[in-house]
Amino acid sequence: VAAPPPPPSFAPLVVPHGSCLDVSRLEATGLAVRPGSLAARGRVGGPKTANKAWDYLACTEIVHPIAANNVSDMFPPQTWSVDALSAGCRREFHAAPRPAWMPRSMGMARGAAHLADATSHVIFTNGLLDPWSAQSVTQNVSSTLVAINIPDGSHHSDLGAPPNPDVSEADSPTLRAARAQQLAILKGWLEERATPTVAVA
Repeated sequence: VAAPPPPPSFAPLVVPHGSCLDVSRLEATGLAVRPGSLAARGRVGGPKTANKAWDYLACTEIVHPIAANNVSDMFPPQTWSVDALSAGCRREFHAAPRPAWMPRSMGMARGAAHLADATSHVIFTNGLLDPWSAQSVTQNVSSTLVAINIPDGSHHSDLGAPPNPDVSEADSPTLRAARAQQLAILKGWLEERATPTVAVA
C-alpha cells in the first residue's frame, strides 16, 4: 500500500497584511479536494476549490466553535474542541488556528458594545433559522451599526441571488421588510456621503 501524499505546502497562500486571499490561486497549487480532506469528509460543503479555501480560513482566521448533537439540530452528533481543530488543521494545512484573531481584527475582542471603536456603517443581517446567527450581532450597537433579524430567514436568504433563493412574491413579509430596510439604510448612508459638509469657522 502506497503512503498517502504529504499535505501540500500552503506557503504560496500566506496572505500579507492588507491583502486578500485569491482563491483562484488554490487551483495553481494543486489543491483539489483530496479524499479525507475536511471538505471531502463533509465538514465544509462539497468538492470545490472554494470549499478548500473555506477550510483554510476556518483553520487560520475564522474559527467557528460549533458542535452538533442531532437533538436540537439536523446534523450527526459531533463534538468540537480547539485540540481537534488544531490537529486537523496541522494535518491538512500545516497551520494552527488563531481563535482570537477574528475578534481582535474585527473590533470584537471586547464584545459588540465596543464595535464603534473599530468600525462604523455595518448592517448585520441575520436569518434566525441559520445556526450561524448565534455568532452574529443581533441587536443594534449604534445608529450606524445596525442589526436586522429575519425570524423566518435562512442563511443568506436576504441576498436573493444564486445559490440563494431568488427574490420573489412568495418571500415572507419579514424577508421583504428586511430587504426594504437594508436598501433604505444604504441609500441614507450614500446620501449622507454625497452631501458635502461645510466647516464652520
